Amino acid sequence: MNIALTAGERSGQSTVCRFSEPSLEAVEASVARLRSWAVVREVQLAGSPFVRLNGAERMVIHLPIVGCADPRPETGVIPGRLQPGKTAAVEHVSFARAVELAPTLADQLDRACGLSGPVEFHAVGGSFEDGTLVFPVMDAPASAVRQEFAEVL
Repeated sequence: MNIALTAGERSGQSTVCRFSEPSLEAVEASVARLRSWAVVREVQLAGSPFVRLNGAERMVIHLPIVGCADPRPETGVIPGRLQPGKTAAVEHVSFARAVELAPTLADQLDRACGLSGPVEFHAVGGSFEDGTLVFPVMDAPASAVRQEFAEVL
């Protein structure tokens, strides 16, 4: 499989989040729950939801919001943050493939560029069936690193 790695940069953003089981159905249910919470609390959304892949057993679903929020613990919604900085991304990846590829690519990128946070999966459109793997990195990946990914995978 030939993987195209693209370098980027992003700004910080407040989020609300909740924990989820590592299945597409559970992720979609968590996104629906976060959106419902935002409607009830009249919190304005600032972007599309994304998943932090914190291992194979638990994921954290984030919903970017405008301003700050103070969710109540009993709602299962907690405040979060999208950290600003440099990124490396792999576009057009299925959810199942993202969960499979993330650890391998994270290890390689950590050695080449230094990771600055957990791997994220950003949905394309309204569904998490397809999306973009985002790796927060310390340094933008060089073209040699991008070529290495294409050869390894």
